[in-house]
Amino acid sequence: MGKIVRYEFIGNRTTFAAQTLAIAITAIFFPFVLIAVVPYMIVYLLLTVVKIEEDIERPNEFIDNFKKELSRK
Repeated sequence: MGKIVRYEFIGNRTTFAAQTLAIAITAIFFPFVLIAVVPYMIVYLLLTVVKIEEDIERPNEFIDNFKKELSRK
């Protein structure tokens, strides 16, 4: 039996985008602020990304089907 591992962001995407935009704008005028804010964003990402492991009987077949679905889009 094979295992598929994936990572999923469970945080609020709008909040993350707003924070990133605010950091980018602030960094233009006050680059020293990045010293405090970048570690905060890294911690936020670490806390809102989860690792999901799934046991699958035929992982190669699953991956082939997944690639086919991606190529259709």
